[in-house]
This record gives sequence, structure tokens and C-alpha cells, in this order.
Amino acid sequence: MIYPLNPNIPLCLRPTQVQQTRLHSLWINLIPFPRVRDNLIRHEGTYDHWELLQDLIGSLINFTPSQEQRRTLYSFTVTDPKPKGPLLTTGCDEDEVTAGRNGLIVWGEPYEMHSWEATPAFLEKWATLSHLPLLIALSTNTDMSRYAEVHTKPNGPGDGRPTALQIVKDEGMEGSLKGEVIVITGTSSGIGIETTRALAVTGATLFLTARDVTKAQNALAGIFEPSRMEIVEMDQANLSSVRAAAAAILSKTSKIHLLVNNAGIMAIPDLRLTSDGHELQFGTNHLSHFLFYKMLEPALLAAASADLPSRVVSLASSAHNVHGLNSPDNYAFEKSVYDPSVAYGQSKTANIYMANEIERRYGAHNLHAVSVHPGIVATGLTQHMPPDAFKGMEHLYPLMKSVEQGAATSVWAAIGAAWKYKGGRYLVDCAAAEPYAEGEDKFTTSGYAPWAYDKDLAERLWNDSLFLVGLQKGE
Repeated sequence: MIYPLNPNIPLCLRPTQVQQTRLHSLWINLIPFPRVRDNLIRHEGTYDHWELLQDLIGSLINFTPSQEQRRTLYSFTVTDPKPKGPLLTTGCDEDEVTAGRNGLIVWGEPYEMHSWEATPAFLEKWATLSHLPLLIALSTNTDMSRYAEVHTKPNGPGDGRPTALQIVKDEGMEGSLKGEVIVITGTSSGIGIETTRALAVTGATLFLTARDVTKAQNALAGIFEPSRMEIVEMDQANLSSVRAAAAAILSKTSKIHLLVNNAGIMAIPDLRLTSDGHELQFGTNHLSHFLFYKMLEPALLAAASADLPSRVVSLASSAHNVHGLNSPDNYAFEKSVYDPSVAYGQSKTANIYMANEIERRYGAHNLHAVSVHPGIVATGLTQHMPPDAFKGMEHLYPLMKSVEQGAATSVWAAIGAAWKYKGGRYLVDCAAAEPYAEGEDKFTTSGYAPWAYDKDLAERLWNDSLFLVGLQKGE
């Protein structure tokens, strides 16, 4: 058919010129990617529609077209089916999230681009078709974000890339979380302040942690509303303080809908230990958040439901590309020379693993977790770096973000519709990251390291962390 204009349908489904002028199969009109629809229409006679649909939605197709239907543009196929491989009904990929599913997974509203995801098995099978690269490219989460285009041409702080407040407005979340509870760590400076500012607009009740409560009160003076916000003292270099902070929060609420693990330190010049004997960056950035999460876990699960899942957002960094995990007997550099970048990289890899493992263990229980790289943002996090650390790096200015922009991906992960029903991914620039490309700068890349999704290492770290914070395996 030729698709007529209809002003009452979502913007992404409004017919293109190609749809309005060329005969094509009806099912193509349902794909919320205009360029993909055009691509499929232009190449309609060169691929098998029935096979593609079977791989995409499988059992949702409840009939088999007749030979006459297979030969007409008005139905599913223009050629007799000639499968190029087995239909994807046996779950032939190894991803725990997608194995056994149809090729297409729709996580939210089907007419929204960011709700669509294609399974690895589907991509592997169909990516070989020369006429479908655009379909494949737009079938992954990385290109579904409405903010993808503005991140392709960065022009420094304050450019067109979104701020955290813009994310809240674009998602229609202003005043929409009244009655829900959000916990944010590290709210006395930088991205923590802007994350708080944006999430406060949702109307939720906020518990905000800080090592220095007075500093946090001053920093949040223009945001703070005593009726629905509370600052809780928490020194993340001291696990006793972490336990006390979690207990204080749990004494006020039995349900938590969102936890944002924002606090962090970096570039500690020499080997320093927490009060519990852990390397300072690993202890502060990972172990404290791990214990804090474990203590709040029952409240996160209590708040979770199929209609309203709970979420955990873990701030990681592109610096995880510098180094993965040390061996279990060397987390605190007991057997190697301390290096600030290696230590920071280890702690940021740990942040990714923690989110991935939460998703693996509790995603089926409606508790989802993602990790986030905020981008290159000049904040107090760099206070321990030497004065000449940024010399010769002027070329990086276009990549830099304002603090308001640096909090955007955290907030997108926290309240965005794209991550309501899923997790276990590393996010950058309001999109799921792609793999690190060899030769890229490991501190500025938007890609993830080869070890970022290592399930065995993530599980090992989880079990090691239980021991290191004084919990039992299985707790």
C-alpha cells in the first residue's frame, strides 16, 4: 500500500515521502525508524520478508502466508521463503538477557525508538546482508537515544548536549515521582549537586549523603526542601560510617525506588588506605558503595514491581579502560607498585561489574542497574591531580561538558524510559556504549573495555566484596 498522512500518530511513525509514494508491505509502517522504513521499502524485493519477520517477532505471527500472499507487495513477502539460516526460535545467543527471545525486544512503548533492541543472534545473522546495514545500526540501543546526533559534534561546555534538567523535562518526569524515594551519594559538589537538582524536580523524597554535612548544606542551599529532603552523613572511607548512614535512611523508609551511587575520588598520588585497610580509591569508589547497596537492597526490592521497577545507577568512568581488576590478593597493591591511574581504573571497572552483577542477580525481580560515564567534566574530582596534568590537552576542550551536562547521563539512566525495564549496560552520552576502538585515548574514549562484560570477573568481585565488607556469601 501507499501510506497516507495521519496527524494523530507519533512523530517517529509519520510516513516519509518514500512511504507516501511507493507501494510497500504493511508491516514496514510499524518500524519507528524513518530511515529504516525507507531502506526496507527501497530494497523490498531483495530479502525475504517472512523470514525477517519470523526472526524479529517469532511466535507473535500466528499464521503462515499462502503462496499468493508471498508473491504480493500487500503482504509479507515478495519471494518464496528461502531461509539463509535457521530461524531464531531456539535462542542461539549466549547473552543472559536475550537468549531464547525473539530477535526483537521491545522494552517500553513500541512506537518509541529507544524502546527497541535487537538480540545478538539476530544481528549476527542479518548483518551480512549488504542492504540492511542501516537496519542493524539502528536496531541497537546505542543509536536509539534522541540525543545521539547532538553528541556527534561536541563544542565544549554549554553546547547543544543535554543537561540533567533537560533530561527530566524531555522525559516528562517533572512532579511525576511524588511518593517515591531516591538516594544519592556524594551530593556536596560537582555532578552530585546537579543530579540532586534535576531529580528534585521529579517531586520524589530525597536522601542525600555527604562526608561533610555542612558543606553539602551550603552547596544545596538553593535546592534543599526540608519537607522532602534529608542530608545524611557518610564517610565512604569508613565502612562503619556507611553502615550508620544506611541504617539512618532505613529508619525513615522501608522502600527505595532509586539509588544513585555518585560519590567518588580519583588520582590519589600515593598509596593510601581507608580506615578498614583497603586501597583508598577501591575502598571509596567501590567497596563503600557495595556495602551501602547491600544494606539498602531489601528496600530496593520491596519497592520494585513489574510496573515500577527499582533502579541502581553506578557512576563509572572511561578510565576503566586503563585497567581491570587486580588479583584478589592484590586489590590494595600488596604485590605490585601502586599507580594512581591503575588504582582508579580498577575502582571504575568495579563500578561497572557491580551494576552488571546486580542486573544479573535481580533483574528478574524488577531491580535493574546500569553504570554510567559522565564524560569529561571539570569538577572537584580532579583536586589531587598535579597542576600541569592538563597541559597540552587543549584539543580536548570540545569534548568537555559543563557540570549540568555531566549529570545528564546519570539522570537519563535514573528516570529515562529507555532503562525502565532493563539494565546491565555501560552508558555514555545518553546512550549505551560501543566497544573501545584500538588506538583511542583510554581516558577520553566513549567505548567500553574488552573486560567490561566479563561475567566471571564480575561474579568474583561480588563474592570478594562480600568478604571485604564483612558480609557472608549469599547475603
